[in-house]
Amino acid sequence: MSEAILKTKVCSKTFFLGEYGVLTHGRAIVYAHDPFFLNENIQLKSKETELAFTQFHPKSPAGLLLEKYKKKSGIVFKDPHDGVGGFGGSTAEFLLVAESLGFLGTGTDENIHSIWKKYLSLHLGVKPSGADVAVQAKSIFMGKGLYLFCSTPFKVEKLDWPFKELTISVSHTGHKLKTHEHLNKLSSKLNPGAFKQVGEHVDKAVESALQALKTADLGLLKEAFLMQENVLVDNGLICKNSISLLEELRINLAHNNEVVKACGAMGSDTILSFHNIKSC
Repeated sequence: MSEAILKTKVCSKTFFLGEYGVLTHGRAIVYAHDPFFLNENIQLKSKETELAFTQFHPKSPAGLLLEKYKKKSGIVFKDPHDGVGGFGGSTAEFLLVAESLGFLGTGTDENIHSIWKKYLSLHLGVKPSGADVAVQAKSIFMGKGLYLFCSTPFKVEKLDWPFKELTISVSHTGHKLKTHEHLNKLSSKLNPGAFKQVGEHVDKAVESALQALKTADLGLLKEAFLMQENVLVDNGLICKNSISLLEELRINLAHNNEVVKACGAMGSDTILSFHNIKSC
């Protein structure tokens, strides 16, 4: 009979603010939340062990990491979202494999920086920001919450959530856009100058949000969300399905102090909202 022993858990992730801007200005606020991706170490008879381990797609970050170091999978990956994308499943796979290979260390800034660079080195073409993998890595050691990611100078900092009367929720849209494919097509969608301008406006929204979190200014935080949404919509970087969904949700939430935001590539993956606990 097998015995499952929980070894490591990795938070799900959602971009709070900073999509696209993080690619040019290197800053984003990322929400690390439950449910958790898990590595369950299954104690089995030797003949059964290799069959029990998760076989990752060879072109996934986890698969590429194993290939780079000529290792076989040594974990059993448990996805609480049952394969629904947009919550950081591929980065969680990568981190759990990295942990099994001894790359995470004790979660120091140097450890996180090193694993972030390893992750980026596996990508050909346009590289992602890696904000998600850095925050998910840090959250293994510091737990759920909001994190500020900066690429230069490198920093992953846990932020306080001052609005104790508000709770954050994340739901899936039913759609998923493959981020790596989308990034490789971005150059044909926006010229470098236009994309740099998008990044500047989004980074201003991130800065406003940071100030709002420091001063507990909900009005300023709402303005920051609207600032980012407007520039992304104006540049065709939020898909029509998500725009329609946001409009529908805002009609239903009109009488509450609630915010809704489309998250992920083209805002297609998930909807983040925060609302008054008393109205739940």
